[in-house]
Amino acid sequence: MNYILKHWRGELSLAVSFWVNVFLVNIALLFLNNWLVQSSPITHPVISARVTIIIVIIQLFIFAWQIVGLWRACDRHVAVNGRAFWARTAQTIVVLGLIASLGSISSSWKIYKTLYQLGFQKDTTSAYTLTLRNNDSLIHLEGGLRFGVSKDVATLLKDHPDIKGIILDCVGGRIYEGRELSKLILIYGLDTYSLKGCYSASTMAFVSGTNRFLGTGASLGFHQYHLYYEDIDKFVNLKKEQEKDLRIFKRKGIKKEFLEKLYAASGEDLWFPSRDELLSAGVIHGVVNPSDLTPLERMEDINVREEFLDIPVYRTIQKYEPEVFEQIITDINEQYKNGSTLIKLQETGANHIMVLANRLLPMSSNETLIGFAQIMIDTLKKLVEKDPLLCLKWLYPEQYGTLDILKYFPQEVEELFNDVVSNIITDAYEKEIPLVDLEAVELQIQKIALQLGDDALYIAIGHEKLQNSDQYKRYCDAQISFFELILAEDKRMAANMLRYMFAQAATDGSASDDGSYDGDIVGGKMHGNGTYTWANGDIYIGEFKNDNLNGQGTYILSNGDKYVGGFENGMKTGQGTYVWADGETYIGEWKDNVKSGYGTNTWPDGSKYVGEFKDNNAIGGWHYLTDGSRKWAYTDAQGNLKFQTEADRKINDVAHNDEFKQEGQLSKEQLKLMQESTNKEIARIKARKQEIIDEGAKNGDIISATRYWKVLTS
Repeated sequence: MNYILKHWRGELSLAVSFWVNVFLVNIALLFLNNWLVQSSPITHPVISARVTIIIVIIQLFIFAWQIVGLWRACDRHVAVNGRAFWARTAQTIVVLGLIASLGSISSSWKIYKTLYQLGFQKDTTSAYTLTLRNNDSLIHLEGGLRFGVSKDVATLLKDHPDIKGIILDCVGGRIYEGRELSKLILIYGLDTYSLKGCYSASTMAFVSGTNRFLGTGASLGFHQYHLYYEDIDKFVNLKKEQEKDLRIFKRKGIKKEFLEKLYAASGEDLWFPSRDELLSAGVIHGVVNPSDLTPLERMEDINVREEFLDIPVYRTIQKYEPEVFEQIITDINEQYKNGSTLIKLQETGANHIMVLANRLLPMSSNETLIGFAQIMIDTLKKLVEKDPLLCLKWLYPEQYGTLDILKYFPQEVEELFNDVVSNIITDAYEKEIPLVDLEAVELQIQKIALQLGDDALYIAIGHEKLQNSDQYKRYCDAQISFFELILAEDKRMAANMLRYMFAQAATDGSASDDGSYDGDIVGGKMHGNGTYTWANGDIYIGEFKNDNLNGQGTYILSNGDKYVGGFENGMKTGQGTYVWADGETYIGEWKDNVKSGYGTNTWPDGSKYVGEFKDNNAIGGWHYLTDGSRKWAYTDAQGNLKFQTEADRKINDVAHNDEFKQEGQLSKEQLKLMQESTNKEIARIKARKQEIIDEGAKNGDIISATRYWKVLTS
């Protein structure tokens, strides 16, 4: 202390004051600062900021002590020794150093201000709540990763040794807290869940779980790291920090292809991978019903049947589709008693309604189809305006999580949608069914593709390859434009296009919720060998992959048709045999549900074609007649089978057929299968309609039984 006072008073020699107390002390302080920045053992950002501010304040006092003491030592040196050169030189250095220091402090003022905010002011990250769930076996973390959350979680884990998992419904937050949570989850071997969504820094905690599950309404969001305080960015190597945390994902066995996209989105954006991507990459192990983890306690029982019959659309379903109505009531009643959340109850009802609507849409009137499409457009526009991710959730809930639509739209919108669904069901039973004009559809698709321009690319690539909010928006905008262009046509043409689209969607080769499955399940999906039975009576027995028919199998249609052969992504592909109910058979190669390659088509009368096929059309081969004669056969531009003698064939090579047979032309065999499926549905509806007529006759109601029904033909 005496030494410090002597310097302050200027009683030490000029040499000691300058070289020891100024020069050497500054060198020591410089090393201390570098150590704090590069090698400090302090990892907590708040503590580090506090230590830095305290050291800066101490250094300011040291600096004042240095220059005052040195200045006084210079004056004393002149007074005692009478020599002024070195003393005045030192004082000049002091003045220059003071000016430089003031400039440095001024330029670094924002940094010090930021460090003070970080170290001593309230954290601005979203607040969080911690709740024990499921008989204190789960921690439920909701909100942001604010400083202190990992400490509170550690306390809960210490006080409740029976905790088995943690639910992370986090919007992101502090990277430090994400790392600390990751350590706790790894140490305690916890399972991780997200029921609403887990984004940004909280994903490293999520992926640390022993077993990892997403709720039906949840998604995971990833992006590059970014700083809350831009003024300290030069002290942090964000790329290095990302690489450090990437090791957490690698240790959990996440696939390389997924990790390459982990930090693709900018710090202000988010990438939301689909469920399929998350499952295939090993990020999640399955999807769970939120009610299984956090069941609600019901204060009173309700009569589900009475409540639902107060809603007009369910009265319509009960009248025309009583089995579907009873299934809805059974499912919702059971889920209500088990404490299912409101969103789960809404999801169950909506799923049943959408399956029914999708099945009956192709048999709706022109007005109803156009009205349904307009509601789709209006809904998509509003969702995109709020957040493009909401659009994807609404279009693909099985991939991006279920959307609580009532959270974003007034009750009137739901009522409008239910009215359209009621019209869809009623039309299928009460109105004539127009034929699909395939040629008009082909021309319209080509026209719309040209009008869409670059937007057509977004529709073509599919939602699986989207990686940021801009691409999400472009994709949804393209969907909106597509439907708007359809509705821009006259009503008859627009309805014709919509009827074709909805019919194709209703008859694709993938398994849907409208059926039952018995077989192997891997990662929550049909994967391996199994049997799937559709509600319309179709049966598939064979191999599955990721919920699709994939591999070798047998598909038996309820109309008597049968296919035995290869499948890929839900479609007939590879070698296969198709036998129609009327006796026609095809044995040969398939590609995406159509005959493509070499094959033999035999008709019930015994005639057959042996040769090449493309898009279900014969493009060159021998047509054998029942009398043993044969002719060279091919399909012309209009789809008609043409015949040639061998002499003519040499002149007019069948390769000419490629000039008019374009890759984008729609398959007539696909339309045929679509129409056959529609015919089965019509037969079922006609039977139900007769039941309604009979019921009305018993009750004295007057119901016309002479309505004419047109049936789609191939």
